[in-house]
Amino acid sequence: MNETGQTAHSRDNNIALTALRGTYGLATLDLLTCAYILLLLTRQPATPIIYFMMGVFLLSIVAAFASIALTIRRRQELAAKTLYWISVAIAVSAVSLFIGRAPDITIATLLVQAMLIRWLLPSGASQRMYYAISIAVFILMWGIEWLAPPWRIQIETQPVGPAAVIGFGIILAVLVLLQTRQIVNRSIRLKITVWIGGTVIALFIILAGHSIATVRRTFIENAQKAALAVAESHARQIRADTETPLNIARALAQALTAVKDPRSPADLTRDDVNAMLRQVLVENPSYLGTYTLWEPNAFDGLDSQYRNQPVHDDTGRFIPYWIRSDDGSIAVIPLEQYETPGIGDWYVLPRQNKTEMTFAPLIYPINGVDTVMASFVAPIMYNGTFYGIAGVDAPIGFVQEILDSIDLYDGKADAVLLASSGTLIGASKRPELVNQPATEIYADFADLQPRIAAGEAFISMSPDGNFLRVFAPVEIGQTGQPWSFGLIIPFSEVTAPATAVALQQAGVSLGLIVLFFLLLWYLSNQLTRPIVELTETANAVTQGNLGVAANVQSRDETGILANAFNAMTRRLRETLQGLEQRVADRTRNLELAAEIGRAVSQVRALDVMLKDVCELILKEFDLYYVQAYLTDPSGSILKLEAGTGSVGIELLGRGHSLPVNTGSINGRAVVEKRSVVISDTAQSATFRPNELLPETRGEMAVPLIIADKVVGALDMQASQPGVLTDEILPAFESLAGQLAVAIQNANLLAETEQARAQVEAQARRLARAGWDEYLDAIHKPERLGFVYDRKQVLPLTETDGTQAADEKAVSAPISVTGEALGSLAVEIEDETRRGQALELVNAVARQVAQQIENLRLLESAERFRTAAEDASRRLTREGWRDYLNISADKTKRYAYDLKEVRPVDANAERSMPGATVALPIKLRGETIGKISLQGVAPDDADSIGFAGIVAERLSAHVENLRLNMQTEQALATTRQFGEREQALRQITSAVRGSTDPAVILRTAARELGTMFGRRVMVQIAEGGETRGQPTTANESSSTSNSSDGGAS
Repeated sequence: MNETGQTAHSRDNNIALTALRGTYGLATLDLLTCAYILLLLTRQPATPIIYFMMGVFLLSIVAAFASIALTIRRRQELAAKTLYWISVAIAVSAVSLFIGRAPDITIATLLVQAMLIRWLLPSGASQRMYYAISIAVFILMWGIEWLAPPWRIQIETQPVGPAAVIGFGIILAVLVLLQTRQIVNRSIRLKITVWIGGTVIALFIILAGHSIATVRRTFIENAQKAALAVAESHARQIRADTETPLNIARALAQALTAVKDPRSPADLTRDDVNAMLRQVLVENPSYLGTYTLWEPNAFDGLDSQYRNQPVHDDTGRFIPYWIRSDDGSIAVIPLEQYETPGIGDWYVLPRQNKTEMTFAPLIYPINGVDTVMASFVAPIMYNGTFYGIAGVDAPIGFVQEILDSIDLYDGKADAVLLASSGTLIGASKRPELVNQPATEIYADFADLQPRIAAGEAFISMSPDGNFLRVFAPVEIGQTGQPWSFGLIIPFSEVTAPATAVALQQAGVSLGLIVLFFLLLWYLSNQLTRPIVELTETANAVTQGNLGVAANVQSRDETGILANAFNAMTRRLRETLQGLEQRVADRTRNLELAAEIGRAVSQVRALDVMLKDVCELILKEFDLYYVQAYLTDPSGSILKLEAGTGSVGIELLGRGHSLPVNTGSINGRAVVEKRSVVISDTAQSATFRPNELLPETRGEMAVPLIIADKVVGALDMQASQPGVLTDEILPAFESLAGQLAVAIQNANLLAETEQARAQVEAQARRLARAGWDEYLDAIHKPERLGFVYDRKQVLPLTETDGTQAADEKAVSAPISVTGEALGSLAVEIEDETRRGQALELVNAVARQVAQQIENLRLLESAERFRTAAEDASRRLTREGWRDYLNISADKTKRYAYDLKEVRPVDANAERSMPGATVALPIKLRGETIGKISLQGVAPDDADSIGFAGIVAERLSAHVENLRLNMQTEQALATTRQFGEREQALRQITSAVRGSTDPAVILRTAARELGTMFGRRVMVQIAEGGETRGQPTTANESSSTSNSSDGGAS
């Protein structure tokens, strides 16, 4: 029954652990989903709907953390319900927010909710309710998808590749396997089917995934090669069409170079060059213009003659621009703004770079229609010197025609031509983008531009992963600024053939997997049938029926297993027969250990206790030798404290000890804090034999540990191998624990006894010091004693003291706190009564000691009190003496004559007629005055008593007045000192404010005069005057007056 309960408890624990892991996993999934959606929402325009949805997902994150907290606090069901409603909130919000996401959100939500309801929520009506809610949520999500609210947004997400699909499938399979392993573990047939099937499915998935990935990669590579070939073909076509005007510009530049070549017979004039430029336009009707521009005085050195002449500006430079008008006529005008940066880059940049350059696109209206053109410029160079440029403006509208003619992937691919500077020259089906920045099409153009400017042919993916982009360079002459022809192909079109092949392979793989599972289920049944029969036999054995045998007729491993099981059953029956004896032996060992533990639990001398323990262990367990070690205070030495037999005596005599290290089994037990057992010394490499113990065949060392501190080791040795084994170790470890406690108790007892002895010694010293102070030969003689001679009590003399100490006397010490202060001796004549007399004398001596100690303490207290009163009276007397000494009238007397109170002199009292009664005025026992009463009879007790009360109160009052007056005088003195100190600081501060001696002297005189209210003179003595000699103003050689005219 106990085993059944343990099994059920274990099953419940496994279920709880599964629920715990599932809750953590789903909570983590919810957190990641909410975080991802919040990241998407932060990139959207701010609207109330966006803010509301962000609040929903933030609350979902908080709820997910709350579910984790509830799980930690073992509130599993509430945590699961929280996760369920979080999934509902996420699903409905996501479908309401994003366009076209209902299918994948629905599948994911139903999958998560099914696992949550099945494995985390309690079965029964609760599960059915949540299933119904999930169906309602499904209908609601598709209703929202059908209604298509206007606030929903379209998001572009990264395409999910095969690797991601395979990874998600593996994660899902692992999660399902973890959640269902309780069911799988119940049947070996299910285990075989699931594990082998799972392995095969995994291999199928891996192989299919690899095949799909390979096909996909092949299709993508082929598509990339084809697209790159198309791009390079069109790039070459565009290059061929654009190089013609550049060649003409280059030819013009080379022809005009002859002007600067002294070897050339040609002598071209400005009119000759204009004729050449015009002829180029005539011969090329599609060109829009030709021009040349020369540096100052670079053409013929006659610029000054042509200033402000036709086709010239005020510089006179040679700058003709032949242009074709809308009606086809050809005219010439001067070039303008050619030195202006930006506008004149067509001239400034070739002059700086000294290379051919192309400037495109340029928009030029012809007959009211904007025409895309390019300017092709070639520098005029001779011997490395720049003299000018020659250029041709030609239309490049053919570029847009080429781009529009491209028809790839059923017209879903776009073509683009752009300059390396980042300007669009053409875009298929979008001519309005000409001369616009490339970022209109390529959002990441900043990353692409270095490769385009380098003239590189390459392929890249768009940042969102939805488009494949192909770039091929268009090299234009020797400009070094290539254009780039680009193709933009939807990636879904590239991968469409691969996707179709992947679906075919997935269908075939799924069919093969189903067939494989059916075959595997049948084969697993054939394999597990003998195991099931063997399991039934094993269950019968567990019920106590050891007479059953497995009947499996097979020659494979299951038959061998059945035979082995039957043999095991037979041996089990044999083992049970000897089990009771082994249990009895172990019980006896534990009882012996407990008996020895009770024997050592009595606190006594440590060495005696250890010796008794060793002897008991030796006797009760029939061992060869037992010894006990204790560690020294430093913990580095093990010292032998007890050992059995003659060997123990000899080792103790040697002072045997061991270092605390692993060189010995006792040291090793102490270092490692665990028992060391050598059941057979012949088979142990660590055993170290002892010549005094030649018959040792087994040894065990158990550390003595208390409060994680090792205090020693208990070592047992046996003369037979196999006696000291791990089976008997628990008994010795229990004994060692009790022995360690007993050792600690013994040590504590020894420390307590030592502390008590110290306290008693201190008490004896104090008692002796008190009596020495009491018998100080001033108040009391140094020796004090009495003797009784059967008649009277007399003081004890030296002679009596020596006579009392005879053989017939019975003496007992008079001791206080163990210190002998004297003795009580009694002479006896009847020796038979000595014992009784001794007992009586001891009792009397104890009582006498206690009584005289009490009397001494009382008399000492009285001495201290008397001394304190004397000191108080002395202080009172001295205080009144000081008060009267500083008073003008040292003796104050006042008399009342029934009319008024008036002061009188000392003789007035003697002149008072009639009888006078004098009452002293006392304070703390000291007379400080008196009250004399005239006409009061000495026997008038009432009057005298009332006068006594008045005198008592008067003494207290005048004492308070005196003390108050002294306090006020002290305060006045303190204030006076403070005022002088403050004045001194003021004078010092005033003096320090100047460096002129005269000003310092005037300041000191003024401040002193102000402080004392008198005339003050300050002077500096002459060198011949004696230092410190008082002088007057008439004697001073240097007198300082105050600045305001007053004396100082």
